Amino acid sequence: MSADDIQELYAVRDVLERHAVTATPPDADLAGIASAVKAMQEADARGDQFDVATAHREFHVAVVALAGNRQLTQVYESILVKIQLYMALNLRREAEVARPHDGVHRHEHLFEAVSARDPAAVLAALDAHGARSYLP
Repeated sequence: MSADDIQELYAVRDVLERHAVTATPPDADLAGIASAVKAMQEADARGDQFDVATAHREFHVAVVALAGNRQLTQVYESILVKIQLYMALNLRREAEVARPHDGVHRHEHLFEAVSARDPAAVLAALDAHGARSYLP
C-alpha cells in the first residue's frame, strides 16, 4: 500500500471509531472492553508484546462493538486487517522511544472515559491516543 492508502485507511478507522462512540447507548455492556484492558495489562506485566498488540486490537474492536451495530463492527475489523502491519510497526516504534507501559496507560485512560459514559471524554481520549504517531 502507498503512504496515501495507509493514511486514508487510518482516517476511515477514525471516522468509524468516532461514529461508534457517539452511537453507543448509555447502558452498553462494558465487559468486552474491560476484558481487553485486563488482557493488555496482564500481557504487559509478562512483557509479552505480541499479546499486548493482540489485546490492543481487541480493545479497539470492543470500543466499536459498544455501539451495538454488527455491520459497523465488521467494517471496522476489515479496516484493521488492512492496516494491521502498520499498527504493529507503530507499536514497535513506540516501544523504542516511549516510556514502558505508555501504550497500556493510554488504553486505561480511554477505558476510564468509556466507563464514565462520557462520549466527549472518549472522543478526546481517542484524539490523544496516538494511533499513528510513530508512522513515517
